[in-house]
Amino acid sequence: MKGRRPFKAVENLIAKAKAKGVKAEVVEIETFDSLMSRVWRQLPNRSAELIAAVSKGAMTTVSLPLPPAGKAAPILRLNGLPVGDLPRACFELRFKADQEWAALREAEGRAKGAMICTKESSVWAWGHEATIRSAFGAELTDVQPSALGDRVDDLASNLYLKGFLEQAMGNALRRGQPLLLRSDRSGSTLIVDRHAAQNSALDGLRTAIGGPLYGQVGGLKTTPTPDHPTSEPVYWAECVHLDLQQIEGSNWLLLSPDVWIWPKWARRDATDFLDRRCGGRFNPKADKLLSAWIALLLPGGRRGADHSVTAFDGVAGPGNPTFALNERTAFSRRPGA
Repeated sequence: MKGRRPFKAVENLIAKAKAKGVKAEVVEIETFDSLMSRVWRQLPNRSAELIAAVSKGAMTTVSLPLPPAGKAAPILRLNGLPVGDLPRACFELRFKADQEWAALREAEGRAKGAMICTKESSVWAWGHEATIRSAFGAELTDVQPSALGDRVDDLASNLYLKGFLEQAMGNALRRGQPLLLRSDRSGSTLIVDRHAAQNSALDGLRTAIGGPLYGQVGGLKTTPTPDHPTSEPVYWAECVHLDLQQIEGSNWLLLSPDVWIWPKWARRDATDFLDRRCGGRFNPKADKLLSAWIALLLPGGRRGADHSVTAFDGVAGPGNPTFALNERTAFSRRPGA
């Protein structure tokens, strides 16, 4: 998928094939359906029988009126925060040679969270220009402002941009807080930093949980595997997953509280612990937990007002995206008077 690094096993297979002189590459796609659609369009001399077999559906314009907004109790609280217009500018990077995803991730590591990258036909980045140039070194030849355009209005067809925006939003929300940001092919997650000193900003979250926010899974060690042969202790911390969705023309940030496990490959070993930890998080506790995360990520300000956050220090611009989020979650009422 575009914007995601292939599994290690796939990278190893490609490398072994190339070592034996076999032409082998990774092809980035948006979805399987879009790939097959493109292959279909390239087929020459398609017969009527083949077209009839493939094109079994026909597009028809329909109008399905939505029911009127409900007014009756109870109110069903949802976990989506309204998000204003998304950033439409970034830096476009040019290099002496094409950059693979591995090189981009290594550069992000050197920038220590002060740069975010993605790529499609071009490599795009957010971060201060000096930081970007330092992270890539002599391989980088030019840094220029660039427009993302209308692609940000259709993230379902541009998943590499979805991950790009989620990572920037996560960086903006964690600034100044005792939180870690982890982003991979599955999305972005904010995690309570178990190495940070006690911080009063976490008091609301601690109260909602009713106890500690991180620790060691007592008595549990990882199961050795060929990839991870050494058994090691397993740790946990409270976290929240970020998911940027576009619904009926509006942007929403979905917050899903969860528990993070270190190391990541030990999550299956920690199933019993996770069941005990999360098993009682039903309506009242889930409501308090969601409110605590929102208060932590969007502190201060007037209730119901938009909060403006930037991914990095300094003024907003092509290297420093700004997001406007409202702390009032989406909700639904029962139809009726």
